[in-house]
Amino acid sequence: MSTYGRGDDPSPTREQRRRALRRAAAARSRIEAVGLQLTTVVLDLGGVVVPTLFEVVRDPDFPSGPFGGDPRYVDVERGRIQEREYWAELSRGRPDLDIGEYMRNRLFVREEIREMLAQLGGRVRVAALTNDMTHWFGPSWPQRFPEFEKFDRLLEASRSGGLKPDPFVFRWALEHLGELPGALPVRR
Repeated sequence: MSTYGRGDDPSPTREQRRRALRRAAAARSRIEAVGLQLTTVVLDLGGVVVPTLFEVVRDPDFPSGPFGGDPRYVDVERGRIQEREYWAELSRGRPDLDIGEYMRNRLFVREEIREMLAQLGGRVRVAALTNDMTHWFGPSWPQRFPEFEKFDRLLEASRSGGLKPDPFVFRWALEHLGELPGALPVRR
C-alpha cells in the first residue's frame, strides 16, 4: 500500500535541494559580479515547483527514478525517451499503479516555492516551464493549483513542438519571455 506525506522527505531529495540552493547562490554571485540585473526566473515545474512521483509515492516496489539509478529513467533525463513514455511503460508492467491518479491527487506546490513567490513576486518575473501538464491534468491544468496564479507565465513545452531536454524548448521559452539567451554569464 502506498502512503503519502508532505513532511516526508527522502534524504537524496533533501541533499539535491541543498545542492540546488548552493548552485542558485553561486549563480546570484556571478550575476552580481558582472553587474547584470536579474529580470526573470524560470523554474522547471515537475521536480522543482511540484515534487516528482518518486518523492510522494511511498511504495517499496515503486521505481526510484533519479534517486536510485533507475536505468530507464536515465533515458528520460538524457532525452532518449519522453517521460510520458516512461510512465506508460511502467503502467503496462504494473497495472496496479494508476499513474494518472497519482499525478492528479498527490502532487502539490512545495512550500519553498510558495515562499519564493511571496518574496520575488513583483520584483522579477517568475515563470514555470513544463513539458506536458495537459496530458495529466487536462487543458485547465493551471487552475489545478491556486499558486499558479502567482506565476507571471506558465509555459508548456508541448506547445512548442518539442519537449525538454531538447535545447529548442529552452530557446522557445526565452523567446516567449522576451529574454535573450546570451544575457547570463557563462559558468567557468
